[in-house]
Amino acid sequence: MGERGRIVWSLSGRFLEHVDETGKVVEYQDYAEFPRNQAFVDELAQFFNCVIRRDPCTPSLREGALSLEVAVRLLESQADGAQKRIEGMSR
Repeated sequence: MGERGRIVWSLSGRFLEHVDETGKVVEYQDYAEFPRNQAFVDELAQFFNCVIRRDPCTPSLREGALSLEVAVRLLESQADGAQKRIEGMSR
């Protein structure tokens, strides 16, 4: 992918597509039937287990913050069509 390919994620269409530098779709994932609410229930249950057992959470706070940064930049990029830099990501 690098700087020539792209990943298209459609929240409304519920699909992910990986397009190479020639414009060819090399991977397509359909999430139309994905049970979204169950993912949140599972994450919350895992978090409560970490708190109760005092186990380290996965992802870590740093990894969670970076994931949030990626999500925010994706939304910004989707809104204005421009590439965004993600601080904290190594090249």
